[in-house]
Amino acid sequence: STTPSDAHHVRFAQPRAMSRKVGDDFTVPLCRKHHRDLHHCGNEAAFWHDMGIDPLQMAKELWEEAGKLRTGIPAKRKKF
Repeated sequence: STTPSDAHHVRFAQPRAMSRKVGDDFTVPLCRKHHRDLHHCGNEAAFWHDMGIDPLQMAKELWEEAGKLRTGIPAKRKKF
């Protein structure tokens, strides 16, 4: 894996209010180069499609795993 990695909030996961980022439950790790590339591409959905990655599924799995580690109980996702 490439280091360091940056947390990326998947922008199309939820409606955003006044320049606020989406919730932490829609966060995926990206190496610094790909994080920078994604922010410069202009079309986040196309970026993920071209990479062959479903960021929403990845974020869901990571969020649930983090919930188990924190509490021993799976975390519930916010509805959107």
